[in-house]
Amino acid sequence: MKKIMILFILVFNLLFTSNFFIKIQASTLSDISKPLIVLQGQDYNQYLDYPGYSIVESNVNFNKCGIYLVKYENDFNKKVIEKRVYVKSYEELLKEKNFNEQYKQILEDENLSSVQMVKKDKDSYYISLLEKTDNELYNIKLVKITNEWIVYDKTIFSKVRGKIVDFVINNDEVTLLVEQEREGYCQEVYLIMLNKIGDIVNIKRYIGDGVDKAKKLLEDDINYYLIVETNSSNSLDYNFEHSYQSIAIFVYNKKQKINTSFQYITGKNNMEVIDASIVDNQICIMTKMYDASIRLKVFDLYFFSCETLEQTNQTNFTISLTETPLKISVDPCGEIYIVSSDFENNAYVNKLYKLKDNLQQDLMYSYQYPKEAVAHLVDFLVVDSDQIIMLYNLVHQQQNNLYGYVYQIIDHNQIVAQIEDFNTERYVNGFIQSNELLFIDDNGIYVNTINNAIFKELNQEVMITSCKDFVSPILFVNGQKINIDENKSFVEYDINVFGTYLAYYYFTTPDVDVIVFGDVVVLPRINVNQNEIYDNHFDLVFNGDAFLNNYKIMSGYTITTPGKYNLIVEGKDKKTVEVDFYVQEITTQETIKNKDELQITTTDIKNSSEDCIRINNHLQNNYFYQKERGKEIWTLLIPVCAFILLIITIVRKRS
Repeated sequence: MKKIMILFILVFNLLFTSNFFIKIQASTLSDISKPLIVLQGQDYNQYLDYPGYSIVESNVNFNKCGIYLVKYENDFNKKVIEKRVYVKSYEELLKEKNFNEQYKQILEDENLSSVQMVKKDKDSYYISLLEKTDNELYNIKLVKITNEWIVYDKTIFSKVRGKIVDFVINNDEVTLLVEQEREGYCQEVYLIMLNKIGDIVNIKRYIGDGVDKAKKLLEDDINYYLIVETNSSNSLDYNFEHSYQSIAIFVYNKKQKINTSFQYITGKNNMEVIDASIVDNQICIMTKMYDASIRLKVFDLYFFSCETLEQTNQTNFTISLTETPLKISVDPCGEIYIVSSDFENNAYVNKLYKLKDNLQQDLMYSYQYPKEAVAHLVDFLVVDSDQIIMLYNLVHQQQNNLYGYVYQIIDHNQIVAQIEDFNTERYVNGFIQSNELLFIDDNGIYVNTINNAIFKELNQEVMITSCKDFVSPILFVNGQKINIDENKSFVEYDINVFGTYLAYYYFTTPDVDVIVFGDVVVLPRINVNQNEIYDNHFDLVFNGDAFLNNYKIMSGYTITTPGKYNLIVEGKDKKTVEVDFYVQEITTQETIKNKDELQITTTDIKNSSEDCIRINNHLQNNYFYQKERGKEIWTLLIPVCAFILLIITIVRKRS
């Protein structure tokens, strides 16, 4: 009876363990329920298989465009999950020329005078604007809109002259950098904090009794950094001597809610802030100053430590007499990019620079609009390393009026997508997000959403010598670069011989998965040329099946006998390349006078097809993403171990 009970327990343990690990190995609900978009014309059934789930119903036809439904059943708990599959044509999927533009009005106000800035956080828009009142005075306001509803409409200052220069959003709480004119020759700067419902919870005034201009509000996890221009002779909290307008940095601690430190830059003349950013725990400020000694405008980059505010570096960015830096941006890797406008040869040329480690500028890209309009840079975004989005307003050269706008996606110095709109009467104010543009007219504020999918390197020709030669395709969706999922992308065969191969590319986003296919054309690689002369003891290298004077050889074969040779290399689908060449002892200084008279009268010493082969192993290993599909072996180990334990227990009990 004990043996039967032990046997029953072990069998139950075996079954339970197997089902338990099947449940663990099963795909997540989010993976299965996520919509799948595929390019019409290939079989994608292998991508519909998920461990731990069985397909109970499917109407997918990968050869016909449409929307299909696949139903799955969980092998463990029998719950049913649905997945939508969208089969699209190349024209539907890749919208390089046809951007889907959707204008949406987010605010309408007849008294609207000037919109300063619009930012988006989650589903909410935050709009700083000026509202007209009497006597050329304005209400400085911040408006929050969520799902087309006005959450709050907060007046910061009433009937004044000034503006909200910058603001940041943290968990629905907003911190404003505000500039306000006072009576007389005086202008003040304020740091103002609003809670989630728009109430002012803190306000701090900067800096003195002169003209103080707010320029930029930066932040990290600890502090706010106020970048200010000032000619104040004294300040509320700090004192420094300067004869001209100077640059000041104020630090406000978020947790302590107090000012903690102060730094300034003074020059030989009035200084202005062009732009500022934070990079590698340093504050980077670009300044402009007129140098009377050389009678030129001088542009400099200053770097200050965020912790101590000590100056860590400085470099001159003056490039030419006609060029003016405009904006700074930093990519996720901490690389600094700067755009400038150069009025050379009576034409506007927009240029993009990347700062090297030694702070020397590297010109990456320049652009001059080729038509009758002038492209004025509005803004640019660095969304990834060497992947930039540029936004220009087009102004007619002769009529000097608004003409339209240009939206460009640039990847590694090349334009991969561009939209030109000549029909808009609205002024493009800048980016809200990489695929959302801000437009303003007399009637209100509009958001233009750009929906697009663009591929780079989908079909490519390569000369394969190593796996590094293969360039993974890149998918751009709404201005964002989405890298390939290497574990799910593969080429149908090993690409160790020349020819055309079919490749499947799998891209994953939080909202949808995209699978497309493309051709990989591997070019012939042969290290001999037609009618050329080579020294003996020469190694032949090629990518395919080869015959040398009708003897089959493999890549790496060494030729030791002088003579005339004929090499035929066969690739995929029986395509061939034929080369005639000559071998002689070049080291003897002899030359072949008449190549046609030189014939091989005897085969090489290595006349055996077995002995003449020397394998070049790296050609045999040239493949891209050939991954073994199916269950991992470790998922079978526990049931097997449990079964072995069962046998051992029974044997011991009998003994």
